Amino acid sequence: MTVTTPDQILEVYAHLPWTIFTSAEDGHFVAYVTEMPDAIADGATEAELRVALDEAIRESLLVRLAAGDSLPLPHGVGISAEGNRPTILRGTSNWSVSPAAVVAAAEPAWA
Repeated sequence: MTVTTPDQILEVYAHLPWTIFTSAEDGHFVAYVTEMPDAIADGATEAELRVALDEAIRESLLVRLAAGDSLPLPHGVGISAEGNRPTILRGTSNWSVSPAAVVAAAEPAWA
């Protein structure tokens, strides 16, 4: 499937292996994505935190897409569009990629 819409691009990027920093204090959980400092979430439970963080990642990516900015990539991850599906490449030095470089949907990494 060729990716052409923002929703399809978000689906690919939202499930990449992001570096997530979490902390818990006084029964409250907080997390942020190191590659997207604006993707911050909190929750009273780990389940709430996960839902809120997924939404924060999507919102951060959506803002970048709307502005036409490059999208960040997780540290050490690149994307190759060979074979009409993106392939996650470990150990690459790519830190961001143009949304136009994404050409196919990916399997969710958090499933």
